[in-house]
Amino acid sequence: RLPTRRRMEIVMKNKAEANELFSCGNYRHAAARYAKALTHCAKFYDLSPQEEQEVKDVKLSLYLNMAFSYIKLEKFDNAFASCNDALSIDPKNVKALYRRATVQYEKRK
Repeated sequence: RLPTRRRMEIVMKNKAEANELFSCGNYRHAAARYAKALTHCAKFYDLSPQEEQEVKDVKLSLYLNMAFSYIKLEKFDNAFASCNDALSIDPKNVKALYRRATVQYEKRK
């Protein structure tokens, strides 16, 4: 069991690596790295309310970024699921709603 600060460092390192992969057009590996960061997010324990909010904010960002990676890969079912995961954290998140609408539009083409 890692301390909260150390685990968050690992999450943010994975997110930064995923962002770098995404910016280079390596969407498949970026999505995998976002998923790895989310796996670490599930391992937090005994969080204060402030830490819990911080983890939720990071998870929301990871789900949104992963959805965008899947959209780029034209893996629309995966993108839709990632959008729904983001919306389970923040039901009114405009970016998640927009990306989910994009997926629905692309699937109907």
